[in-house]
Amino acid sequence: MNLPKNNIKILDNIFMIQRIVDPQEKKVIELESTLKAFGSHKCFDFWKSGASCPNCISMRALNENSSFSKLESLNDKLYMIIAAPLNINNKTYILELIKDVTNDTLFSNYKDKTIEELKYEINKLNMLVVTDELTSIYNLRYLNENLPVALNHLSLPDYSVSIIILDIDKFKLINDTYGHLCGDYIIKEFANLINSYINKIGGWACRYGGDEFICVIENISEKDTYDKIYSFKRILKNTSFIYQDNEIHITCSYGIANLSNENITLTEALNLVDSRLYESKKTRDTIS
Repeated sequence: MNLPKNNIKILDNIFMIQRIVDPQEKKVIELESTLKAFGSHKCFDFWKSGASCPNCISMRALNENSSFSKLESLNDKLYMIIAAPLNINNKTYILELIKDVTNDTLFSNYKDKTIEELKYEINKLNMLVVTDELTSIYNLRYLNENLPVALNHLSLPDYSVSIIILDIDKFKLINDTYGHLCGDYIIKEFANLINSYINKIGGWACRYGGDEFICVIENISEKDTYDKIYSFKRILKNTSFIYQDNEIHITCSYGIANLSNENITLTEALNLVDSRLYESKKTRDTIS
């Protein structure tokens, strides 16, 4: 397939940047007679953040086969980004269009804000999309957009990823005994506990749904993963949750998968940890 180098330049008068990216690799793709990565250039380099965006609309566009947009700030400028799927040679890439909208009347409410205020507002908007409303930690959307990126790196030498799924034991009994407001309280407090613990060891946590949570830690051995989760298990055992003068103790069932040098999809990885969680739930308060 012949790909003219300037075949997306017709948008020059509207968008300051038009580029094709591979969102799983986080690479900018050169559009010539063949497709190739643009050196070591990462898609997030433009934003000078040093890391991929938490609210990655390009991964969302890839996952949902639809177009998405968002705002970002850089220095004293405000930018709109549009991400749309683009099929080339039977593979889906993402077309990113970036426009400076600093002086756009549509965003005039941002005009009088300081750069610190601007960054705060934009970050708050972007984080709302990938944050669980009840617990304020990452949500399922964040998992679906970030775990595939980690799994895609499993082909790299000396790279591994540990996935941990946690399910609160007998959670229905808590709701039945103390009410659903208490259940929500337990979910929020437990989320804070696991999120803080996992963040400190270099990973991230999200609410998978209901009373289930998933944690992801990169470049940690299987032994270290189990050691860290056994340590959390002890912390949880010694934690009291106080709700309306009721002292409540909870336990969890855990499933762990440590992956390296594997070709595995998101669905396969989640099925793997879920099968190990199933084994733990037979006895509860167990790590498998």
